[in-house]
Amino acid sequence: MGPCPDEFLTLTESDVKATLGNDITRIVFNGFRQSLFDENLYEAAGDDEVTLDPTTTTIVQFGSLSFFKIGEIQVLGATSLYEASPVQRAVVPLWKQGSKVFELIAPNCSAVYTMQTVWVGGRNGEWGTRNITDLETTLDLDLPQGWTYQSRVLTEDRIVPLINGTAYVLTDSARNAYSKLVDFDPSICPGYVAPTNAPITVSPTTVAPVIISLEESSSSSSPTTSSTRTGKKQQRGKDKKKNSYFGTKKRKL
Repeated sequence: MGPCPDEFLTLTESDVKATLGNDITRIVFNGFRQSLFDENLYEAAGDDEVTLDPTTTTIVQFGSLSFFKIGEIQVLGATSLYEASPVQRAVVPLWKQGSKVFELIAPNCSAVYTMQTVWVGGRNGEWGTRNITDLETTLDLDLPQGWTYQSRVLTEDRIVPLINGTAYVLTDSARNAYSKLVDFDPSICPGYVAPTNAPITVSPTTVAPVIISLEESSSSSSPTTSSTRTGKKQQRGKDKKKNSYFGTKKRKL
């Protein structure tokens, strides 16, 4: 809650167990992260309405520090990089029109993920991405085959809504976290080709009776901004948006 204080560096496992219980078998300190979305939208449990009031979330105390409980992950086993996991959470990220977003696109445009937090560094002094501009210029990701990383400027607001209180989140090879889009226009994917209405060719013998009928009544007739980093065999695409629905409210994404 607020700027990260020095006490975070000295927070111990005992401080965590004092709040959550001694039966915890493993504690991992996430390190320092910076949010990339413009606003937090909070969804109260069992309420379809979205409220900007952060008091709808739970406050957890570890030692002398207060934290928002923004999500809960059920860990069933080791989670691989670039593999989305379900997260129960109350926070809904909002990116405003004109904001720059950083996206991962799964092979064949099967899914699109928007970077929600950038990993700045760990408590042990290890540094990650210290400047947001590095996400576009020097970020070196070990992308799986067929995946694409790109940045672009939004032409409309974007919200990643919750489905029954759940979002799907993955981590890249630089420890940055992404939210999976519920709905997206495939034209944002590199290499996307819009379908065309090709003319239909019909055999003259098939339409002969129809042509005769038409000739009797008529003598003539007439027929009716972005930066992309790709894996293998990827190309550039264009940017469009489509509408999305969040709870009982309609928002353009």
